[in-house]
Amino acid sequence: MRVPRDLSYHELQQIVESIQSFLYIDRDDDEQEIWNPDKEWSLGDACDHVAYVLSRYDLVPDDRQPLRAERQQYTLGAIDGPMFRKQRELLLRLISVSKEGKAHAANHAEQELLSGLVNLTDAIADQAHDEHGIDCLLDVRL
Repeated sequence: MRVPRDLSYHELQQIVESIQSFLYIDRDDDEQEIWNPDKEWSLGDACDHVAYVLSRYDLVPDDRQPLRAERQQYTLGAIDGPMFRKQRELLLRLISVSKEGKAHAANHAEQELLSGLVNLTDAIADQAHDEHGIDCLLDVRL
């Protein structure tokens, strides 16, 4: 089973879009698709859809297991070296641009790299909290 932090930004978008579409895309009298905030749906059908979407992205446990087992520990061996190098290079470029007082709009690939760094930082913070009781978790969402 994958955990949400393992998902790419694109995968997270697809999951949210699927649930949003299920809940709010409706058909008008001419059978054209429309957004409808008042679309009726049953709680059972909504739960079934969410379960289906989670299974498509391998976010459903394979069997009963302790909750702690799914936490990914921060280890150097788990870091993707080439990806980490790209992330570091991006950070150095951003530092350089900011020192020059220029703005930089990150493209999609750069956003993915930055998202990966946030996930890595979160994993380190989670591990520090779990193992040492250090309250270093930041509740800041990008």
